[in-house]
Amino acid sequence: MTRDDVRWEFEAETDDGRLEVDVRKDHVDARADTYDMTGAGSFTFSRDNGALTMDSIDLDDGWSLTEREDDSDTLEFEARDGDREVDVEVELDDGRIEVEVDYSVTSPVRK
Repeated sequence: MTRDDVRWEFEAETDDGRLEVDVRKDHVDARADTYDMTGAGSFTFSRDNGALTMDSIDLDDGWSLTEREDDSDTLEFEARDGDREVDVEVELDDGRIEVEVDYSVTSPVRK
């Protein structure tokens, strides 16, 4: 589903007795700004002289940063809160910025 230059994908499946729900939000033709992380907080990045810079990652209570990798054309990080996880990638590709926010949650399937 696409809405206002944002492409959404939803997936739900069971694996080994656990329900996994994934939500992906892709911002095409994004701009340097603040972006929401689906209940995990927000992040802000800027673009200066053709390079990307992560300005802030503001996590909601209970969330912790588990991975982070930055270079001039890609910013990536992962945060976790128990069975919830968010993966973020900001990429500069041929002068265009793409922002991808993947949110997933797993839970035991109850009968």
